Formats: sequence, C-alpha cells, structure tokens
Amino acid sequence: GREGKGREDTMEGKEEEMDRSEDMMEVEIEKEQNDEVMEENTNQDEEMQDTDLRSESSVSNSDEEEGLRSGNDDELDLEKPLSEEEVDELISDLLGVESKAAEAQESLEKESLSKVESEVREELAQTLHGDELDKAVEAEMMTFKDEWESTLDELETESANLLEQLDGAGIELPKLYEMIESQAPNGCYTEAWKKRAHWVGTQVTKETGESLAKAESFLLTHRPVRK
Repeated sequence: GREGKGREDTMEGKEEEMDRSEDMMEVEIEKEQNDEVMEENTNQDEEMQDTDLRSESSVSNSDEEEGLRSGNDDELDLEKPLSEEEVDELISDLLGVESKAAEAQESLEKESLSKVESEVREELAQTLHGDELDKAVEAEMMTFKDEWESTLDELETESANLLEQLDGAGIELPKLYEMIESQAPNGCYTEAWKKRAHWVGTQVTKETGESLAKAESFLLTHRPVRK
C-alpha cells in the first residue's frame, strides 16, 4: 500500500510541476506581448516626433506631399498632363497590342482557319479516319479558335484602355491611326487591320472599346459549327 501511495505522491508532485511550468509560460507570453505593445508605443512616439519635425520645415513637408501624391493617387495622375515620354510609351504599347490583335484577327479569318484546318486534318489523318477524324479536327479547330478569341478579347481591352489614356492626353486618335499605318504599312493592308482601324472614332471609352471588341469578334468568328 505504501508503494502505491509513494507513486501517487510523485505523480501529484509532477502535476504540480507541470502546472507551475505552464504558469511560467503564460507569464513569459504575457511579458512578450507587453514588450510588443511597448515597442509599438515607442514606434508611435517616434513617428509623432517625425511628423513634428516635418511640419517645422515646410519645404521638406511639401516634398513629402509630392511623393505621396505621385505614389498613392492614380486619380490625381490622370489630371496631370502626361509627359511626352509617357505618351510615346503609350503609343509604343498600343503599336505592340495592335499588331498582336491584327495577328489574332488574321488567325480567325476564314482563309487562315481553312489553312490551319487542312494542316490539322493532314496531321490527324495519319492516325484517324472517317467520323473520328472529322470529330478530332473539329475539336482541334474549336480549341484553336477559342484560344485566339480569348487572346483577342484581352488585347481589345488593353487597346481600348491605352486609347482612352491617349484620348485623355489630348491625342487625336484618327491621326494616331494614320501615323501607325504609315509606320507599319504591311500590317495595314489586311482585312483585320481595316476592320480595326474602321472602329476608331475620336472618342473611345473603355466600354465602347469592349462592346466593339465583342461585336467584332462575334461577327468575325460566329459561324455555325457543323454538328
């Protein structure tokens, strides 16, 4: 009986020790939290001192504000006239987007699609025949068209965005398109390019751009698919 009692005592002793160490841990954690709060407070104090110093010197204060404005507020940026460099950058972005969009539209034109289709058919005919071949070709072509259509949608949106910014900067869009045509004549004789240039009026908002893009790609690509 005594041995059992001794074991219980040691067990109780151990439990007490565990309780004690848990208490210690809690105290430690509280201490850490308090330290963090203290640190935050001292940081706030330092920040307040910084602010005081800033307001003493009005010159550095206005510099700070400039920095904040250009960093944080896109809306204010729109009100500031764009520099020539920024306009050039937008135009070169637009050129890039337009040439990719023209490529996407060309890929979706009847001529290109039939060419791709015959290549796909030739390739698949090595392993498939009859109905299976037709179905496989149709599936390949649908994937091909879907990919180009979604690429075109993205490019149209991007283009409308850039045009909106250029329009806001006072650039005359029809003239801009004439300039693009004179710079890249090869890209402009295609049906795709004519269709694109035809949509550009003097006022292009993002919404107009997007709805035209949808209408264009719908007209270009919505042909009945053989079941």
